[in-house]
Amino acid sequence: MTLAQLLTLLYDRKLPQGYRSIDLTVKLGSKVITDPNHGDLIGSCPEDEALTPSDECMDGVLDESLLETCPIQSPLQVFAGMGGLALIAERLPMLYPEVIQQ
Repeated sequence: MTLAQLLTLLYDRKLPQGYRSIDLTVKLGSKVITDPNHGDLIGSCPEDEALTPSDECMDGVLDESLLETCPIQSPLQVFAGMGGLALIAERLPMLYPEVIQQ
């Protein structure tokens, strides 16, 4: 998942915008990896706490929604989708005729 997809997902879920930073927690299995410098800012799960079936189901649903999130197009993709590259290819010989002669 790209950062653009994550931000799109947060926007689609109507979460407030305008935060200067986002704290991310990477969860592998039932353990949570946190930043030791900012441990007080990030919640953690006890290592001995087992995941319940409902937690696993919710994680599966969340994973599916993350995978179905459409990425934000890059400026180049938008430009190319609107015919910008074809326009450049059409106009370039008029601007630089010496390129054609080579």
